[in-house]
Amino acid sequence: MVQPLRVKVDREARRLAGYRYGRQIADDFLTQLGQGEEQVARWLEAENDPRLNEIVSHLNHVVEEARIR
Repeated sequence: MVQPLRVKVDREARRLAGYRYGRQIADDFLTQLGQGEEQVARWLEAENDPRLNEIVSHLNHVVEEARIR
């Protein structure tokens, strides 16, 4: 993943979840995304956390915007 997109994802996660937890979410999200979108869905299902689902939805939107450009 290109560095500017990684920074955008990290900043959005930190904005939504706080500095430390946001960083952890961003790192986990990017790791799972690197293995495929199905892996992201499995991760979210395993975590079973509505707030995490909401944050990851925002992060997916950031990634999709970057893909469109």
